[in-house]
Amino acid sequence: FDHFSGIAGLASQFDIGQVIINDQFERLAAESPAAKDFLAMLKKRNIPVQITSGRHELEGLGEFHLESIWPPPQSEWKAQLPNDSSTVLRLEYQGHSILLTADIAEAAMAQLLPLGEIKADVLALAHHGSVVGNTSEFIKAVDPKIAVRSTAQPRRLTTNEIERIVGKRGYLTTADDGCVLIQIRDGRLTARATSTRKVLSWPK
Repeated sequence: FDHFSGIAGLASQFDIGQVIINDQFERLAAESPAAKDFLAMLKKRNIPVQITSGRHELEGLGEFHLESIWPPPQSEWKAQLPNDSSTVLRLEYQGHSILLTADIAEAAMAQLLPLGEIKADVLALAHHGSVVGNTSEFIKAVDPKIAVRSTAQPRRLTTNEIERIVGKRGYLTTADDGCVLIQIRDGRLTARATSTRKVLSWPK
């Protein structure tokens, strides 16, 4: 529910031209009352829904390259856990890249690792910075300059060693740093924290 609950509020304030879901979501929605209600809300508001299957690039974005690299079509692989059905997006613009991993867990990361196309300058840490068996291997493969953890858990209460795994890379967490704005402009990558006013930039 926390994956899509905010869209109803957005729809009451903004005109949403289209909502994109993957076919894994469509399958799993049949088992979830909240997901069924979500799809019914979209239909009631006449918001078109595009259902994608497998890897694809979003078109019509000009120089901005945005590709869905996960999950595979449900005909090839069925997620056992809803989190592993999360859409993973890789964004490229002006020589920089961002990997948005949503809530994927161990099974999804295991299948993404061999792809060799997950390297990115910024990594939104999977599942709020949770640590599973291959988290360290996954972060090493992405090799981000900046890792962002979206979480309500402050650093002082974090015991899963995610910060040790991230290492000396730039690291921001929403619990301590507030909303994090990632900006690519004129070939420069910048991460700004609203609460602590931290600014991380590349090239340095």
